[in-house]
Amino acid sequence: MAVESIEDLGITIEKLKKFGRESRDFITILSSFDNKCVQDLINELNGEFKSEKGRKAISRLLLLGAITYGILVDEYRTDKIASLCKTDIILKTFLNGKTPSSTTLSRFLSNSNSITIKKIFLHTLLVLNDQYILKFLHIFIDGTDALIKGSKHYTITRDELKALKLMKKWNLLHNKSKNSIRRIKKELKIKEQEYKKDQDILESIQTIKKRIIIYNKNMSQRINEFEDRFKEIDNDYISITFPEAVMMPTKKGNFDFAFNLQEIVTESKIIIGGLLLDKPNDNLVLKEVLDELRENFTLLLEMIKGIW
Repeated sequence: MAVESIEDLGITIEKLKKFGRESRDFITILSSFDNKCVQDLINELNGEFKSEKGRKAISRLLLLGAITYGILVDEYRTDKIASLCKTDIILKTFLNGKTPSSTTLSRFLSNSNSITIKKIFLHTLLVLNDQYILKFLHIFIDGTDALIKGSKHYTITRDELKALKLMKKWNLLHNKSKNSIRRIKKELKIKEQEYKKDQDILESIQTIKKRIIIYNKNMSQRINEFEDRFKEIDNDYISITFPEAVMMPTKKGNFDFAFNLQEIVTESKIIIGGLLLDKPNDNLVLKEVLDELRENFTLLLEMIKGIW
């Protein structure tokens, strides 16, 4: 029997006990889910995915358990956790035949209500604190640069965005194949003749010809994303990979696109919160960090008092 609800947990936990110390931490977390506050939160998550059509959605409790186990064994990527679902004997026992895909796990993390997920996370911290694993008396805050996976040269400028919108209007977007790009180049020559008296369009065409590779169908789908980011900043260019990233000085002495990663850590070196911010200076992120702390501890106090 797969864990489809809180009621199934007891039977599953008994099965997991046969693995001894290897399953102890996982059982501790699963056992902490067996109370009213977490039941209500799980029901909230399940309610988001109810549908009368298609296959029955995998229980959110099951997905939460799979991700929790992945974190316990130091696997944080959803593709790695999906592999564990097929190979790890403890996780296979918990799932009892269910094998959620990497896509399913990713959607669960990205599409679920973020406050509900945070409440479950903070509840887990409370359980660990009750077992004297955490120490909330002292916390530490530190920041570092988190470089993004994308070349600092893979950018788009305001002029290139303007040209991209023009190419979409003309329906002259390629699919990155050589033949498609060759066809677009021929069409641009025709456009040059058609608009030879329009200096503004001719300049856009010259901009396009310099970096024709970026004027593709996939890129055109992100026009609104790029426009929104340019409205927020004064820079003439942004990262294509992560538009929210900013150019920061790195520890190597050069500049690269990155986020300011602020981590809130307990005395026992367990992270209880974190923020990815687009401000390079730590002094400028204090408000965001304090807001995060205030929200986390407000939720923690609600749980302690049993206010749901």
